[in-house]
Amino acid sequence: MTEILKDGFRLAKWSSGELLIVESKRLSECVVYCNENRIPWLIISPYHGYTLSDIDFLRECRHVTRIHIQECSADLSGLYSLPLLSWLSVIFQHKLDFSRMPSLTDLSTDWNLRIDDGLLASKGLARLWLRGYKPKGQNLQRIEALTILDDLHIVLSPISTTLGLENVPRIRRLGLSYCRNLTDIKSLKELPVLEELELDHCKRIADLTFLRELKHMRKVIMSDCGSISSLGFIKQLRHLEFFSFVQTTVLDGDMTPLFGLRYAGFRNNRSYSHTREHVKQVIETRTGGNSLYPKPAS
Repeated sequence: MTEILKDGFRLAKWSSGELLIVESKRLSECVVYCNENRIPWLIISPYHGYTLSDIDFLRECRHVTRIHIQECSADLSGLYSLPLLSWLSVIFQHKLDFSRMPSLTDLSTDWNLRIDDGLLASKGLARLWLRGYKPKGQNLQRIEALTILDDLHIVLSPISTTLGLENVPRIRRLGLSYCRNLTDIKSLKELPVLEELELDHCKRIADLTFLRELKHMRKVIMSDCGSISSLGFIKQLRHLEFFSFVQTTVLDGDMTPLFGLRYAGFRNNRSYSHTREHVKQVIETRTGGNSLYPKPAS
């Protein structure tokens, strides 16, 4: 995050836009500036100068649609006064009732039992980044209540299976990170439009052969996921362009299935048939330079 000064106010510059940093010592000025310039995106953070015990000032900024809140002990109920709030990041422990945010479509949050019912009643969510999810059944069956999810990322969860996701058919992007007990993800083959899959530090997954059935897959990342027997399934994924398997070992060592992609990322291994550099060269030649590798700075 890059911080800039604009009209005497601090803003955070992200790739997706500029966020007004709300400072409690000049709160009235921030509110006026926000309203006069119709700024839609705010940062509320004790690390950036917000120290009040509530965020009730939001009742005066009803046009705001996006809010990023960092570790905060304030009363957050002021969020309920924003009828247009569609994007929210609250990655810390809290007790918000998301069902009281009818316009919310994009949410990043830590999980706890107090927010569970409200979270699963948020039928408008299209994207969810959820850390620390601990369902009783160690599966994702309760997530199926979020029927229009398009993008789901589960982080640091004790789930053992993705059972339940087969009933969320709109998912196009799925991430599973640090799910150390996860062994069964076969339900993913029932996701008809899944295009991107990221597995990170999920070393106990027993069977990945079903991946060949995911015909719309364009991008797969498998970071530090133990080992896979072969890359042969890639040949059956005609839309696959990007495959990265850093710190995941391919047991048969055959790297030739990667030649048909536009990007392949992995660490060199003496047992592999080709090096990362050789694979890149083959891809660059085949695509005429139209690969997905980063272009060198000019």
